Amino acid sequence: RRHTPTDHHMSFRTMARLQSDAWGMGEHEQLLKMIELAGSFDQLDLSNLAWAEMAFRRIQVIEWVHHERVREGESSGDRLSPEEWAAFSGTTKAGDTLMVCPQLLSHVKGVVETDVQNMKSVRKAREERELKRGHAKAKGKGEASADS
Repeated sequence: RRHTPTDHHMSFRTMARLQSDAWGMGEHEQLLKMIELAGSFDQLDLSNLAWAEMAFRRIQVIEWVHHERVREGESSGDRLSPEEWAAFSGTTKAGDTLMVCPQLLSHVKGVVETDVQNMKSVRKAREERELKRGHAKAKGKGEASADS
């Protein structure tokens, strides 16, 4: 039996131990149903449709929000991490079945790192200005008291 988008939704909910009313689950299910119908019933080439890309991006966001729950479900109190279990048992981790594109994660990481560097530079520049202002005020007070 093939794994349909609807099957993916159900297995994701099960892996993450999420109820149907959890954040994003209704939207996740609807988007995957739309993808399934467009690909199977309408016979559309999803790889060439902008709306399908947007739907898949939203699905990835929802799955990323809940990815830690999937990891928690994998470990289930064991002493080894999910990665260690996978390495020793020769199986794949459930987290590998998340529908999050590795290239998208790399891109997001790069954007976030750039934003952090920019914020850091702005903070340092502000601190330098405040420090210079503090020295100028201290000099001004020192000269004023010497004149008295």
